[in-house]
Amino acid sequence: MTYWTLVDDLLQAIPEVEPLLHEELDRWPDILDLPHIVFGDVLNLFVIELLSDSPANGEILQRIFAFFEEMAISEDDNVVGVLMATVLFRLDAPDILPQQILFMGKHVKVALELHRKQWVEIEEWTRQREDNPRPHHPKRKASPPWKKGS
Repeated sequence: MTYWTLVDDLLQAIPEVEPLLHEELDRWPDILDLPHIVFGDVLNLFVIELLSDSPANGEILQRIFAFFEEMAISEDDNVVGVLMATVLFRLDAPDILPQQILFMGKHVKVALELHRKQWVEIEEWTRQREDNPRPHHPKRKASPPWKKGS
């Protein structure tokens, strides 16, 4: 699984997504080359809809979360990035999280915890920037926490 094959891999694993994806082609003609859009605007909404009746949709949710598990252990950092920045960003919501926990594998749970930790660091960094502006260096920015040491 690579970033450039991610949409094709998704359609092979979860063919039920294909009709939804084709509905988006008018709005996003290049959508097949944009995994963040496919996962954010198509798959996330599909998952949320399925979770509203999770007992009836258990089989497809198991396949989707198995696919997320594959994404979490991918050697391609960009695939993991789609999972963390696009999928988990939206699905980490209190109203739908309890239903998802039943389907999450251990690697997705680890990715979720890392995602949450990174957001706490980003919020703290933002708060520090707001509390401590640098008037003597107005164009210089503090290094964000994910770029420590650079």
